[in-house]
Amino acid sequence: HGNGTDTKLDLHYKDFAWQEHARTEHPGREFWHELMRELPTPLELPTNRPRPTVKSTRGATLRSVLDKNTWTKLSTLGQAQGATPFAVALTLLRVLVCKQAGVTDTIIGTPVAGRDQPEWEPVVGCFVNLLPLRTKIEAEDTFADVLAREAANSKAALTHQTYPFDDLVSAVAPQRDPSRAPLFDVLLAFQNTGDSGLSLGDAEAVPVELESVSSQYDWTLNCFPTADGELEVVWEYDKALFDEDRMRWVAAHWGELARTLAHNPGAVIGALPHMSAAEKAALDDWGRQPSDCHTVE
Repeated sequence: HGNGTDTKLDLHYKDFAWQEHARTEHPGREFWHELMRELPTPLELPTNRPRPTVKSTRGATLRSVLDKNTWTKLSTLGQAQGATPFAVALTLLRVLVCKQAGVTDTIIGTPVAGRDQPEWEPVVGCFVNLLPLRTKIEAEDTFADVLAREAANSKAALTHQTYPFDDLVSAVAPQRDPSRAPLFDVLLAFQNTGDSGLSLGDAEAVPVELESVSSQYDWTLNCFPTADGELEVVWEYDKALFDEDRMRWVAAHWGELARTLAHNPGAVIGALPHMSAAEKAALDDWGRQPSDCHTVE
């Protein structure tokens, strides 16, 4: 339309909303319903306190960093397996969750842009959707096995990323548990756009990091690849369930698993430790204390 200088958009967000409302059969419905068939048991991560009957939203954050050498090795392995950096981080998180909770079948959520068609790219509006990514890990699997599986599963999920999460929840998990978020308790957000400012004439806007004081999930991992080649991780966690010391152990376990698997991608998942070295040392020390220290009156 116009002479090439007209910047008026042909589409608006209301067009997208109308399109979604008018659908009688979403093309992603069958894929997601099949993936969520026979849901795994609710995730029980090791916590400091029992889960409240109604989910708390009180949160806190903790930061950790994967060093350049480790993240580079893992990223290179991912490229060889056809896995994106997101899939590499997701696989690491999947292994961590499985080891911490002692389970093999898990769902981890991730937010997506939801703009799967080029014509929606310039349209202003909220297209964001949530994807519940499900992958099973067997004890005899190697990290390379799980990474290849995760890469294929996440690619398939992204192909069907516009199926509304709320519709999926209503169909496969209509009975809500008020103590949990629906379908998953852990979310991964991988920020691969880098830090960028915004110029507005003579004014310039830059991102400002704010400390999180709420948490929608048990854990939320925000991953940021840095210009130095490291991977910065911001752990957001539910304070009703976890103390800072425990989350430091969890972050240490993540780092130890990453370094082990970066150097030995053929490592068998079943043989990996269920906790960080620091947590194991603390438990061993507690176990060596005189027996009268354990007596409860």
